[in-house]
Amino acid sequence: MKIVLTGKMTQTRDKMYNNFDRCGITVMKAVSGRVDYLVTGERPGQSKIYDAKGYTDVQIVTEEQFNKILEKDYPEYLL
Repeated sequence: MKIVLTGKMTQTRDKMYNNFDRCGITVMKAVSGRVDYLVTGERPGQSKIYDAKGYTDVQIVTEEQFNKILEKDYPEYLL
C-alpha cells in the first residue's frame, strides 16, 4: 500500500513512519497514480487534495478513516 500524508496528524510523523514501515506501507511525498490513499489531518494541503482528485484510484480519507482501515487490514500497526 502506498499513501501520502497531508496536514497535522495526531501522532508524530516519525512514529507513524516507523509503524508504516513495519507494516510494509510506503509513504510517498507527492500524489501520483501509484498512490492508494491521501490521508488528511488538520489543515491539509489543498494542492495535494487537488492532485488526488485528478486520479480516480486515489482515495482521500481522514486520519480517523484511515485508522479504521489499518485496524482491519494491518492490526500489527496498532501494536
